[in-house]
Amino acid sequence: MDVRTGQAPAMLTREEFGQRFRMAYLDPLFGDAKDVIAQIEEIAWQAYVGGRKSPLPTRAGPGFSDPDFPFSVEWLATRQRLLDAQASWARSESPTRVLLVCGAARNDGTCPGEMSKTFRLLELIRAVFTPTGIQTDVLDLSFEPAETDDRSPGLRGRRQPRPDPHIRQEPRQGQRAGNERMGLSQAPGGARVWAHGA
Repeated sequence: MDVRTGQAPAMLTREEFGQRFRMAYLDPLFGDAKDVIAQIEEIAWQAYVGGRKSPLPTRAGPGFSDPDFPFSVEWLATRQRLLDAQASWARSESPTRVLLVCGAARNDGTCPGEMSKTFRLLELIRAVFTPTGIQTDVLDLSFEPAETDDRSPGLRGRRQPRPDPHIRQEPRQGQRAGNERMGLSQAPGGARVWAHGA
């Protein structure tokens, strides 16, 4: 079999790795902990070059051709959740479900201002399904950059504070002009941001 490779980028050099790692700790508040951070950086580097993608392996267990094969604990847990979801879906008495995907790259936590128009449209669609008894699940892709920032302690303080969820958010001049160029209009009465109950 001809295994074709070359899509993945080359591994970082030690210097490049260090620069990226330390970017999360640029805030002067981390100054007193620089020696500790340097120790953690070295450990992270060893894990990176050692390819430790599954540092917590366990036996595959029953249901596999090789029950003793070492699998990642996280992988096995994800597999079990998928099997449980499949079993729930296969039951005829289970309610009909619809997956709604919000493809916006931002939300009101990652970008100053209001929530995206995409999310507002998604909420309108969800309101249509609610009285029918159809259950809706939402995959909000804007959470990915937000969660990436949350995983970087040095970046948390740079995120803009959230506006009051009940205060009307007026569009900035550039946003208004962009809306006009794309033929988009403001919602009647102006757009409002509201707290979304989970």
